[in-house]
Amino acid sequence: INYQSPVVIKVGGKEVVAAIGNTKLLLLDPASGKILLEHPHGGDSAEIVVPVPVENDRLLLRVGRDKTDLVQIVSAVDKLSVEKVWSEGVFKNSYAIPVYYNGYLFGYNSRILTCVDASNGQTKWRSRTPDDGWLLVVDGNLVVQTKTGSVYVGAASPDGWKELSKIDLFKNLSW
Repeated sequence: INYQSPVVIKVGGKEVVAAIGNTKLLLLDPASGKILLEHPHGGDSAEIVVPVPVENDRLLLRVGRDKTDLVQIVSAVDKLSVEKVWSEGVFKNSYAIPVYYNGYLFGYNSRILTCVDASNGQTKWRSRTPDDGWLLVVDGNLVVQTKTGSVYVGAASPDGWKELSKIDLFKNLSW
C-alpha cells in the first residue's frame, strides 16, 4: 500500500478506528488499541486504501486497483462482523479518495468523475469534466481541485455533473 490513513467511525453507537491494508480490514478500540475485528477482504495491492464511512455502519473499501466493496459492520452483543453489501469496479486507478454524500458516492474511475448509488453500487453518471483531481463535499457541493490546477464547484447530485463555478488557481501541476 502506498497511501493509507485510518478513520474514526461509529459502529453500534461506539467509536472505533477503521484501518485497511493489502489483505485485511481492522477495527480497533481507539482508547486501548485492542483489535475488535480482523477481516480478510480478499483484495490485492490498491494504491490508496482509506475506508470511506457511509451511513448505517457501512464502509466503502477500495481493495484493489479495480475493485471496490461496500461492507456492513454488524454489531451483535460484544462481537463485530462484516457482511459484503456489494462489489463493483466503480472507483479504480486513482489516488483520489471517494466521498459520500446523501446516499451517493463520488470519486474517480480512472480519470472520469463518477457518481455511484451507495445502496447498490450502480453508476448514476460519469463525466470527463472536471479533470482528474481530488474532491470533497462542502455545503452540498462537490469541490474538485484538479491536477492541472483548477478548482471546480458543482452540485453533489445524482442528476449529473453541473458546473457552478471554476477558477484556474495554479499554473503548475498540482498534487
